[in-house]
Amino acid sequence: MKKSRTKRRILLLAIIVVVILVAGVLIIVFSKHKGSPPASTTSSVGVKSTSDASNTTSTPANTQNNQTNNTTSTSTSVPQAPSGIFVSSYQISLNGQEQSTCDTTTGASCVISFTMGTTTISLPATETTSSSKDPQGAGAGWNWIPSNIGLTVGNWDVSATATLNGKSTTTKSNLQLEVTQ
Repeated sequence: MKKSRTKRRILLLAIIVVVILVAGVLIIVFSKHKGSPPASTTSSVGVKSTSDASNTTSTPANTQNNQTNNTTSTSTSVPQAPSGIFVSSYQISLNGQEQSTCDTTTGASCVISFTMGTTTISLPATETTSSSKDPQGAGAGWNWIPSNIGLTVGNWDVSATATLNGKSTTTKSNLQLEVTQ
């Protein structure tokens, strides 16, 4: 009978030690991760961003309403995710007049690209300049006609890429540009 009690006490003591160890490990793990930012975040305007040292990709819920606080960059930073009105109308004829804007970090080169299948056509790269309305922000703009840049009838994915000091950030529109006859 004494051996049976002793075994129970040892087993109970072992269980208590294991529970304490597990609780201690959980406290340590959660306290280390509490201050760390998540690998992927969603802002109040619906932009999901993931980034590493060389590239950032953002997908806004509605590119036309996406607003970004643009700042002047240092030589080691990734440019601000492009925002703006990538196309003034997402449904347009081949000969319709379009306007595009790209807002990002001052001095970054911005390109707006259209992709359908394996074909990608881009507006010319333009360096962003400071805005007199917003000295912290920077933008670039284009006036263009779909047929003049080589777009054809169909649905085109739209994205803007900002590049600064060899580092790029791309924002992809959730909407497709529909080009009609």
